[in-house]
Amino acid sequence: GIESLVTAPISRASAKQRAGRAGRTSPGKCVRLFTEAAYLDTLVATTPPEMQRTSLTWAVLQLKALGIDDILHFDFISPPTSEAMMHALEILFSLGALDDDCRLTTPVGERLSDFPVEPKLAKCLLESWDRGCADEVVTIAAALSVKQVW
Repeated sequence: GIESLVTAPISRASAKQRAGRAGRTSPGKCVRLFTEAAYLDTLVATTPPEMQRTSLTWAVLQLKALGIDDILHFDFISPPTSEAMMHALEILFSLGALDDDCRLTTPVGERLSDFPVEPKLAKCLLESWDRGCADEVVTIAAALSVKQVW
């Protein structure tokens, strides 16, 4: 349920950009740990925009909180897939942030949008107050909200 980035091959455009950084400020070399055949046959030409690679639940919740109800026709710079958008709507509905008409609910949806964390984690934080385990959940949320603890 927590967003994470997995290790994946880079694109040819990214490899070319990284090679350009070698020797920029002082003499340097770029060493690639893949063959030329892998470069040409395996690596995609360009990296898809982040909007098309990650979960949209937080972005959709924020758009809803801003009063933008028709998010399926929102003018994104790099439009996400309709499947990713529907998945985000389903998650927000299951958390109680959206009603049957895909409108932000009161108070749950509005309160979730106030948290600067993923909606699933925000829901855990809200529920923890009612269940008497807020201290423990806040500690877990804090640990999950940083890249590395150590």
